[in-house]
Amino acid sequence: MRQGIPDIGNSDLWSRDAIARLSAVTPPRRLSRGRTIGYGWAVVLWLAQQSATAVDLLAQQLSLDLTQHLSEEHNPLGLALPDAALPHILVTPTPSGLIRLELTHPAIAHWLTLLDKTELPIPLIQPEISECPPDLGFALQHSHARCCSLLRLAQAKNQRAEAPIATVWFDPARGLRPEHPSEGRLLQALFAYWDEAAHQSSWCLRQWQLIAHDLVAAFQAFHRDRPLWGERVAGGDRAPRAAYLGLLKITQKTLHGLLLSRNLPSPAEL
Repeated sequence: MRQGIPDIGNSDLWSRDAIARLSAVTPPRRLSRGRTIGYGWAVVLWLAQQSATAVDLLAQQLSLDLTQHLSEEHNPLGLALPDAALPHILVTPTPSGLIRLELTHPAIAHWLTLLDKTELPIPLIQPEISECPPDLGFALQHSHARCCSLLRLAQAKNQRAEAPIATVWFDPARGLRPEHPSEGRLLQALFAYWDEAAHQSSWCLRQWQLIAHDLVAAFQAFHRDRPLWGERVAGGDRAPRAAYLGLLKITQKTLHGLLLSRNLPSPAEL
């Protein structure tokens, strides 16, 4: 067994320290397919090559112990999530050995609350990138200006983007307040930026382009499908309005980060 990795037969195999060491060898990867926000962890496939234990049994035991650590707000995987979100991560072993870590609605609510209060991480672009593709740069600037315009309109109507708390994002009776498919798509695009920036300070061109393109497309769909003065936002219930404006504010901040990483101006007006 490689140095620093616990022996398969060790009864303390899945301690927090052991899981942290496994994560350093094979870190979880963000899920890129479907509508689920979360991670896939393929460490069991690596472990199975060094043990006679069946893949599904390894995945089940590791999932149980990882669930216990997360429920106690311990973060041995180093996920870019607040402690309050950890007990709400659904850990599921698959027959293939992949461990899925899905952010449930309460976990997403705690994550969004953190984003609203967190200083934006700005990735460094690797030096081989000479210029931002003009069409993508313009699309980012246009989306940023649109966000700023919508937030100004809301402020003019005395509907400020106040800092939402977790209970604003999530209603136990109704679920996650950003519930529309377009909002779910925007959440996935935001998750990609913030997770990538938290774990990698330097991005390659393709990495930056994919995240920027997905965020622009997601925001355009959100703006089309969820207008500012729609019934849910303009109604008397403050919580949906606060969640909508909070999501808009986080999107504007993230677009600004993508533009700043390329030394592009972030226009506030169209």
